Amino acid sequence: MNQPDDFQLPTLPAETEPSSDAVFLSLQRQLHLEARLLDELDHKQWLNLLTHDVCYFAPVFGRRLRNEQKTSDRLGGYVFNDRRIHLEMRVTRLDSNMVWCEDPVNHVRHLVSNIEVFDTDDADEVKVYSAVDLHRSRLDSKLKRLTYGRTDIWRQQDGRWLLAMRCVNFDHNATIDSNLNLFF
Repeated sequence: MNQPDDFQLPTLPAETEPSSDAVFLSLQRQLHLEARLLDELDHKQWLNLLTHDVCYFAPVFGRRLRNEQKTSDRLGGYVFNDRRIHLEMRVTRLDSNMVWCEDPVNHVRHLVSNIEVFDTDDADEVKVYSAVDLHRSRLDSKLKRLTYGRTDIWRQQDGRWLLAMRCVNFDHNATIDSNLNLFF
């Protein structure tokens, strides 16, 4: 797996073929566990699902008209581009009870679907596609809804699956919420 620097979009490995049903089911369970931990705001347990070299990013893409020539829809920036140390800092901040927009606590629900799992050239890694419909109910009683696709690399280490890379592709051109104190 190629690790990104702060200015270059990581290269995701190509998938070779669909994974076995057993691998698919174990990854589906892992994605559902991850969603539940995030919904319950159990950030420290969620960190235990990540590799030490995790890359967690959301590139900014532009939208073009159909008749425009497609050179690159990527605009060169990131909504976020985190490594493990950044994710740990975000968890520490959220769990500090000092984040005013999280008091009272938001209600969050991750609905994960359209899961596809593919083998890669690395026998310990699989590429996982999924779609997420994230709902957040804030203090103002207004429901915020974010939808996005994810491309993940999950690595098997010590008999369990850990998230090694996540690329989040938001369906919205602009952030439609007042903050993104969430994990995707």
